[in-house]
Amino acid sequence: MTKREVTFALRPTCDDPCSAELADRLRDCLDGELADHERERGLTHATRLTRADLEPVWRRSRELGFYGIHYHPETYGGQNLTYTQLCALKEEIGASGRVLAHSVLGDMGGPLRAGGILKHATDYQLDR
Repeated sequence: MTKREVTFALRPTCDDPCSAELADRLRDCLDGELADHERERGLTHATRLTRADLEPVWRRSRELGFYGIHYHPETYGGQNLTYTQLCALKEEIGASGRVLAHSVLGDMGGPLRAGGILKHATDYQLDR
């Protein structure tokens, strides 16, 4: 019996054009710039991440329109996406296998806490 290499790749699909375009852009970022950043820094899933590892990802993700994409209102970088559209993006993040993927969209855990806070914060808090 010969040894056969089996590869598996999860590529989520999106039904609507907006989600498909965002997912394609996100996939390009994850497989391109983010993969390069991880490789250049020698990051693996066992690496203890530092702020110096994360800040360039946050900054570039914000420039590309991904970081905080779930926020409401749009003045804080959100794109008024539906939960289905956000799930499609989170599915891309999960399927990527990237070490820093969790930092690309911003709030990856549980309910979209930060977006809810923006609705009730005072002007002083928003300025800070």
